[in-house]
Amino acid sequence: MPPIKILIINPNTTQSMTDGLRAPVESLDYNNTSYTYHTSPHGPPSINSPSDAALSATLTLPSLLPLLPTHDAFLIACYSPHPLVSLLKTHTSKPVLGIFEASIYTALQLLKPNEKGEEKENEKFGIGLVRCGF
Repeated sequence: MPPIKILIINPNTTQSMTDGLRAPVESLDYNNTSYTYHTSPHGPPSINSPSDAALSATLTLPSLLPLLPTHDAFLIACYSPHPLVSLLKTHTSKPVLGIFEASIYTALQLLKPNEKGEEKENEKFGIGLVRCGF
C-alpha cells in the first residue's frame, strides 16, 4: 500500500517556521505516512490578526491548488480559526484540518461525561495565548 501523503501547510512566508514543524511532525513516526511541507510564497511573515489570516489564505491558495491531486490530506499549521481551512475544503473532498481545530477536537475527547452521559461540571479546557489578536 502506498504511504498516506499529508501536506503540512504554513500559511505565512517564514521558512524557519515551516522548518520548525519538521522535527515534531517526523517524531510521530507513523507507519506508512509521508509528509511534505509547504511555505506560502506570498503573504504576511506571520499571522497576527484575522486580517493577516484572510490575506494569507487568499495568497496561499493558488500555490496549493497544483498540490491537491498528489496529497491525501492537508494540515494548516496556524493556530487560529484560519480561513484557509474552509477555503481549501471548497477545492477538495480530501481531509483538511487546522491545528486549532485539531486541538479543540482532542481536548473535547479528553473531557469525560459522568455516568449519565452528562458533562461534568468541573471538566473544562482552555486555550492559553501568548499574544492577543484573535
